[in-house]
Amino acid sequence: MTGRLLHVEPHDLLAKAMQRWFEIRGWQATRAVGRAGAFARLEAERFDAVITHYGKGDPVAPAIVDARIASGIPVRVLSGAIDCPALSSIWIAKPGLDRLETFLAELRARAA
Repeated sequence: MTGRLLHVEPHDLLAKAMQRWFEIRGWQATRAVGRAGAFARLEAERFDAVITHYGKGDPVAPAIVDARIASGIPVRVLSGAIDCPALSSIWIAKPGLDRLETFLAELRARAA
C-alpha cells in the first residue's frame, strides 16, 4: 500500500530530502508551501496524513491541526524544539525521525 502524505515545508532542501525519505518508506508525499497552499491541496486531494512544519509565530501548523484533526486526518508537526505547548502531543522534534517512522507504521497498520 502506498499511502499519501501532505508535507507542508517551506525549506526547499529539507522538503526534497524528506520527500525522498518518505518515498523510500513507501509513501507518496505531496509538498505544500504555506497555509494557502496546504489548504488548497487538502481541499483538492485526499491524504492519509499531514506532516507539517512549524516556525515560531507561523499560523500554518495550528490552523491545519485545528481543521484536520476535527475531520479525522492524522497530523504531526515535524519541527525544531517544542515551542507551542498546545501542539506538544503531536510534535516530533527534529531529528526525531524514529518517532515519525513509528507514526507512519501505525498509519499503515490501521489501513491494512
